[in-house]
Amino acid sequence: MPLGVSAGLHVGLNIHASDRPWLAHHPAGVAADVNTSQFASVATMLDAAFATHAEQVAFCHQGRETTYAQIDELSLGFSAYLQSLGLKRGDRVACLLPNNAQFALAVPAILRAGLALVQLTPQVEPREMGLQLKDSGSKAIVLMESAANDLSQCIAQTDVTHVVLAAPGDMRGWLSRMWANLRARRKYAMPKRGRLPNSVGFAQALDVGRRGKFKRPALEASDIALLRYARGSTARGAAFLQSNIVANVLQAQAVSSVCSMAGGSGSVMSLLLAMRLGNSCVDAVDPSSADPEPTHLAWPQTNYAAAAMPRDSGQFMPLPSTMLMCIDGLGREVPSGETGELAIRGPQVMAGYWQRAEDTHQATTEAGYFRTGSMGVMDARGLFSVSSNA
Repeated sequence: MPLGVSAGLHVGLNIHASDRPWLAHHPAGVAADVNTSQFASVATMLDAAFATHAEQVAFCHQGRETTYAQIDELSLGFSAYLQSLGLKRGDRVACLLPNNAQFALAVPAILRAGLALVQLTPQVEPREMGLQLKDSGSKAIVLMESAANDLSQCIAQTDVTHVVLAAPGDMRGWLSRMWANLRARRKYAMPKRGRLPNSVGFAQALDVGRRGKFKRPALEASDIALLRYARGSTARGAAFLQSNIVANVLQAQAVSSVCSMAGGSGSVMSLLLAMRLGNSCVDAVDPSSADPEPTHLAWPQTNYAAAAMPRDSGQFMPLPSTMLMCIDGLGREVPSGETGELAIRGPQVMAGYWQRAEDTHQATTEAGYFRTGSMGVMDARGLFSVSSNA
């Protein structure tokens, strides 16, 4: 396990029903626990989803339907392209894409290639982008052409040696692709030639990958799957293992039919949940833009929750196989009805902060709970509510 990613948050995950008073008020049909060990990696979970939903339409973008079987084929091709660059199991590949068709291919491709996906902060500024790329040690990045100029301002300070540039027309036929990309490029300035080393277009990478050979990696549950960065001047990535991501998708699936979830860790997890469920999505237009062109994909019924499912009156209870409590400054549980810091323990909780052992230690109680930094209260029924931030 890489330096600074501690197993401390996953020590002693034996969870007993007597410790979870909220189970008496669990929604009908939702199990107290889920089998989070049924898949060894995110890649094997995706393989199963693509096989199960092969004939279903995953999304319709720019009038072109794409089935899960096609996502399976295209993402494996992109995986083969990434492997052809010399990237090896565990190498980090950054992704800075909106929730579009290329995103729906790049995310599974990176994970199926045995690489660690680095989720950069959306709409990140060049300086912050450089800090996050440097901190993660990313060797490659997939991003929209419109963000290429920002990347050119910071790439020299990073370890990035391969750049894949996505364009709005990538998923269209060649003539329609050309016009769509020319139209989009009028809106932003591309960096001067040579400022982005080893850069290729997304469509070109797909073509190369189709002719390549994909080598299925031997992944383990303890391999890093995702590094996620939050906005802020300090680049600090939350590291999630293969087992963390698999567990959280299965937990979210277990409650997806009984409650409408919100929040969570962003579009990567929403996408993985949608693929697990076999959902279809449609083009969506940015309501703040005067441009009628679709800008992203809208996946139905896949709002994602990382730790809790909402109940009545703004209250919530933990997901299956999850412990939640309110603690004092010394990490001790406070009685029900009293305010304390919300602390969580479960198979989906991050392994730690990437290469920051001290930060991980400070965020972890002796019992292995992660301190969320939010204050809350648990009532007598075991339902929680947030009171204020710490």
